[in-house]
Amino acid sequence: MKQLSKIHAVKTTIFYAMFAGLLGIASCASVSNLPSTAAEANWDSAIGDTGWAKYEDQLSITDATSGDIVSAARAALMQNSFSVRRMDEGAGVVIGERGMTAQDWNTLAAFYFRESTSGDGWYDVRILIEGSKDLGFEGDTMETDYLGLLTNAFLLGLPTPEASEATSVSNPDECLATAKTLIDNGMTTEATKLLETCVSD
Repeated sequence: MKQLSKIHAVKTTIFYAMFAGLLGIASCASVSNLPSTAAEANWDSAIGDTGWAKYEDQLSITDATSGDIVSAARAALMQNSFSVRRMDEGAGVVIGERGMTAQDWNTLAAFYFRESTSGDGWYDVRILIEGSKDLGFEGDTMETDYLGLLTNAFLLGLPTPEASEATSVSNPDECLATAKTLIDNGMTTEATKLLETCVSD
């Protein structure tokens, strides 16, 4: 009898271990399931809440290079505690991943960009947020509005007339004031370059 109980206990343990493992694999968002290039992204799909724990937005920007877009996307991800998992300027993609939160096993964020068909230096940028596919009502929720946070951080990280004019500032007081404004807008890299220029002058 004791032997049968032990066998039953072992079988039960194995079953729950396998079930938990399968549930974890099924629940986690995977980078391999996302489009790997801008050419593979769906530029014609809806924006907003587009699926189970999935949110998208699309922007049109100008006065920026592909390098500027990559840098701004990378900075936006890092500012919001995402680790960069893929970054390829030629493929028009930057993908980041954030670990477990109260609502998700993990969260993925992807930036895709391409030259706009309208030309004249315009770029289309597609932002995709995807969380783990958990069961129940809360499975379709996220800890916070990552789409809004990342979109705002990305836009603030792009070059602005204020940043481009910063290199011409020579007055120390103006230099510090401009640097402070840049920092307040999350543009620490531009502020650092400006301060270095002021000191060298």
